[in-house]
Amino acid sequence: MRKGLTIAAAGLAILGGSLAAAGSTRAATLTAPNMPEIQPCTATITQPIVAGAANQEITVSVSEDLMDSVTVDVSPESNLKVSSVTPSAGSKLVKLQVDATNGAPGTWALTLTGKNTSCKGQVKVASKS
Repeated sequence: MRKGLTIAAAGLAILGGSLAAAGSTRAATLTAPNMPEIQPCTATITQPIVAGAANQEITVSVSEDLMDSVTVDVSPESNLKVSSVTPSAGSKLVKLQVDATNGAPGTWALTLTGKNTSCKGQVKVASKS
């Protein structure tokens, strides 16, 4: 004869796939094991953009694959204009064509967004020497 599993000492019973506490209205709480924190995707540019110069090719290294369709957002205060975005197939590199004719010197926020993720970083605009 099969019977439902009853744990009398703890006052718990498992019946038909549900958990019930005998004589209690409190719900059982299950906690997930500690999971590693997910690191955000980062974008890194090693060379500065020169203010006042047009048509500069900049290579951005990203920590996650952005896939084929990539868009770029740069702080509007930077006055930078990105005219083309070319992801390198099979790598985590993205080439940008940047017009900094009216570029404002400083360090500005940069976001590259792909199909499944966004990568954030900073771009430095250096004064023309």
